[in-house]
Amino acid sequence: MRALRALCLLAASACGKGEPQHEFTCNLSSQCWTLTWSNTTSDYETASSQQCSRQGGSRGASSCRAGQVAGCACNYTQNGAALDFKLYDYGSVVPAGWDTACAALLNDISGAVGSCAPFGVATATLKVTADSATVVAGGSAIHLTATLTNSTAAVSWSLTGHGSLSANTGASVNYIPPAAVSSAEAATITATAGGLSDSVSITVNPGAVLSVSPNTTTVIAGRAPATFTAALSMGTASISWSLVGPGTLSTTSGATTTYTPPASVASTSSATVTATAGALSTSATLTILVPSVQPFITITPATKLVNAGTGAVQLTATLTGVSAIVQWTNSGAGTFSGPPGSTTASYTPPATTASRFPFYVTAYATIPGGNIIWARATITVDPVGTSPPTLSVTPTAVTLPSGSGFMPLSAERTSGSGAITWVLNGPGSLYPSSGSTIYYTPPATLAAETSAEITATSGTFTATSTVLLEPGSLVATISPATKSVHAGDPAVTLTAGLTGGSAPITWSIAYGGGVDPTKAGTFTHADLTATYTPPASATAPFQVFPQFATASVIVLATVSVSP
Repeated sequence: MRALRALCLLAASACGKGEPQHEFTCNLSSQCWTLTWSNTTSDYETASSQQCSRQGGSRGASSCRAGQVAGCACNYTQNGAALDFKLYDYGSVVPAGWDTACAALLNDISGAVGSCAPFGVATATLKVTADSATVVAGGSAIHLTATLTNSTAAVSWSLTGHGSLSANTGASVNYIPPAAVSSAEAATITATAGGLSDSVSITVNPGAVLSVSPNTTTVIAGRAPATFTAALSMGTASISWSLVGPGTLSTTSGATTTYTPPASVASTSSATVTATAGALSTSATLTILVPSVQPFITITPATKLVNAGTGAVQLTATLTGVSAIVQWTNSGAGTFSGPPGSTTASYTPPATTASRFPFYVTAYATIPGGNIIWARATITVDPVGTSPPTLSVTPTAVTLPSGSGFMPLSAERTSGSGAITWVLNGPGSLYPSSGSTIYYTPPATLAAETSAEITATSGTFTATSTVLLEPGSLVATISPATKSVHAGDPAVTLTAGLTGGSAPITWSIAYGGGVDPTKAGTFTHADLTATYTPPASATAPFQVFPQFATASVIVLATVSVSP
């Protein structure tokens, strides 16, 4: 009744007989209460006891004690889920603060009549919003805000799905998507505060991926270039290229660029080639070696002109920068001896020949890491009695595609003495510019067919090699690449394939360690095909390696022979 009495005090005038009277009804709503408020005029009588009574009988009137407004009464009744409250007074003015008083009354009695939320106390709510409902994997973070009303509880956050949150508490957080997803997936972020919770779901879509191939490679200063290709998936941005370090790039835009190493470096160096597409970037690392640091093999002499019927030509293979086992292969008429593991070999031309022909000798070694290094020598055999030229170049003509690896050229002076120097007239590059053997590297790209002339000079003599250059990329293959046979099986036919250009092909065969070449079968070749015939019998398994070389490429097949 404290609130009832307080409400009574709001009456504007004292009770008085025969004066205008007003009935005020408060109208408020709660979760389960309704209170009405109206202002009506009626007649009241004043009891001698200073009680207010309604005409027609008293309804629970309360005594207005000293200090209160005399002659007023406050009544309320409960009717199921509705509460009717009435204030009677003799004034003509609606009391100030009437709504607050009505709410205070109901709040005071609500505990006694049911578990209702008090009037004037709003329900707490929690709402989570996100700046976006979708995000790309690896993309920018999404900002989320929790709006909590009518409560001061602390807000906490949780995540279901991939990714992470910038914080676990607070009014706002950022959702950081995962770096990559294989397909679209959902991440659910939930805010909790004082028993309330609300969630949002964010769809994470696969993001664009930029890759560069190869991502690491090694080049030699002044030697062959390296080509890089960028691939962008799930994106349409243009690709651009940049270089940090020595060397140059053939282009700064497009899916492919070619890196040309510097002419020289004082020591092993590095460079970084970076592809960029929109906000994505991926880099490849190059190691640039000083030429003498890169393992290589040479044959001396690299070229030789002889007549049929002359004595043996001695050849020596030299390994630089590595220790490995040297093996020899050969192709052409005459007699060749080059035991596996030996750094020397010899070639004896046939007694006669009707026309000039080349005899090719290849020395190769497998170095740590599985790579093969090789060198080739060319012995040109003329008919008996023919005077060879004083200076010759091998090869004299060749066709190469743009972007192919370096090609060795050799020059030999058969009379007199003097240094040999080289000059290039046309696109591409030479390294070095003097010596009996040099390397020509075609340009990385070509818009149309063209040619280059490489001229060797020694004293008053010159010799020229012509290189026809075609747009494209040279790819060499051998088929089958592997084959297993038994001794006595039919011959195996191998086919060389060249795409993207043409170049001279040199076939040869190598033998596995400990194999006697005279008992390992026979090997013949012509143009793009070669034939290996297993021996009739064998005492133990062994392997042979038919192979061909072209430009700077050597391709091997492996034939495993069982007894």
